[in-house]
Amino acid sequence: MHLALELENIEKLPPDLLKLATALIAPDPSPRDVSLFTGLATEQRFNNSETLLALLPVFYRLLDPARIPKPEELDSLTKDVLRNITLAHSALWGLFTFRAPPECGTDLWPHIWPWVHFYFTYEDFLSGVIDLNPSNTFYSGFMLLCADLVKDPESKAVMFTTPRIPVLAVRAWTTFTKPEDCSAHDGRIFRMIHDFIHQSKSALSLDELMDGTSGGFPELARLVMLACDLFLFPTTKDPALHMKNVAVFNDALKIVLYIDWNKISRPPSSRLCDALTSLGFVKSLIIIGRELCAHAHNEIRLAEFLGIIVRNCLYLVEPLCQGVYGPRVLRTAIQHGLLHIIVAGATWPAYIEEDTAEVVHDIISHLLIPCTVFYYLLPELDKAHKEVQNFVHLTVWSNSELAEAWGNFSKALQARLHYRDRYRSVTRVKGRECCANIECGSTEGRRFWWCSGCHSVSYCSKACQSIHWRLSHRAYCSRAYMFRRSNIPILTNREYGFLHFIRYHDGHKMKREIYRQQVLSFANNPNTALRAVLLNYKEFPVTVELFDVPKRAQHSPSVN
Repeated sequence: MHLALELENIEKLPPDLLKLATALIAPDPSPRDVSLFTGLATEQRFNNSETLLALLPVFYRLLDPARIPKPEELDSLTKDVLRNITLAHSALWGLFTFRAPPECGTDLWPHIWPWVHFYFTYEDFLSGVIDLNPSNTFYSGFMLLCADLVKDPESKAVMFTTPRIPVLAVRAWTTFTKPEDCSAHDGRIFRMIHDFIHQSKSALSLDELMDGTSGGFPELARLVMLACDLFLFPTTKDPALHMKNVAVFNDALKIVLYIDWNKISRPPSSRLCDALTSLGFVKSLIIIGRELCAHAHNEIRLAEFLGIIVRNCLYLVEPLCQGVYGPRVLRTAIQHGLLHIIVAGATWPAYIEEDTAEVVHDIISHLLIPCTVFYYLLPELDKAHKEVQNFVHLTVWSNSELAEAWGNFSKALQARLHYRDRYRSVTRVKGRECCANIECGSTEGRRFWWCSGCHSVSYCSKACQSIHWRLSHRAYCSRAYMFRRSNIPILTNREYGFLHFIRYHDGHKMKREIYRQQVLSFANNPNTALRAVLLNYKEFPVTVELFDVPKRAQHSPSVN
């Protein structure tokens, strides 16, 4: 036991406090002594550090884990149980007020943690039994105490191997109500929260982590937005303080990344991404990333640190842009500078590291190139591409694979812009007025009939419908139906028509390759059913896939 916890130290107390301390550690302290001690602790009237240090043995004994009530004892609270709960709460509050010596941590922690976890577990019940301090001050005080104790390496090792400590850290985070809370006490509280969640050695599932917040993913998303707002709307122009806000934002990002990737070993939770997106997180994320890129070019000494934060921002872009509304979310990212962030890294070695380059490559290949088939995204892509293209011409990409991916994106964008111009010139675009048969592709002003199977493609005649059915639609019809159902909220008639227009023109460009593959397929498998053709219009260059036609689909549905 550390010397500061020895009982002899209470002899250093003033006579009145010595009498109170002696009574408190006795088997049966009077209600008056309990009330007096509670008042001294909660009103922070221990105004002398020497007095507090002398009271440390009292706090230590009042927090004996053996005094924690068993669950069944809470059903009918006795006088002794209620007294132990009240004294332990006051002792904790005294420790939160007084920063105990870090070297006491290895002895104090086994007494502090069980009681803190007890109050967390039965917080709602205890709030109606005793006069608890407000949650925000209780948990922030606990985190400040932890921030002092971790200064001792042995204490830190004990604390970071404690089960469920990350859950308590999240609970402390949920007490934040405004952006300034993230930087309170010089940011020590938030850094402690981040360290417990990010560096804890205890096994933690996402469900366990959600125990720390009653609001689930929406609550967690709200907390991340507080860190964003702290950076976007600083209360001071002090550059040094602004950089601390950058660090707070980075901690919040790492908490989200850690929850979803490092611990769970699966893609980010779609529920968390949806909650973040609904609060405008994508816009804030891209604006912050773009501003940090500008800071990095102006502050060379901070380039590496800021590059890591930008990398964390980019890590979240792809998962945030998944799902039915992904293209709409991506449009927001493009409008606020996603392409500018990508290009800014062309001459930024600290930013284009191996893992970051892979993330950027995935964004270009899996998000930007596929989204060029969406009619409503082309204006935003064209505008952003023109803004950054001059810079691209003046620099040399520090990564050849990224340079190649960017080149493919530029080619795909120009090709789809050309299709858009032709689409506008040859059709009145009153709907999906484009024959789905790639042998025809008519857009003339005539009546079109819809496939009654999927209601997703239209034809100018039954002859075209029959040809298209044999060529590819037989295997595609059910998938087209599901695609249409899942994308109804985001695709208009004009956009559906544009997708079919791209398929028609890409089909003509690839006609020779399609026939070549069909001949080779038939030569190698003469006894199989006719092979169908699928043009993947989300790839660039366009790819062709051959697959067997299901035998059960012998006849085409009618058109109506």
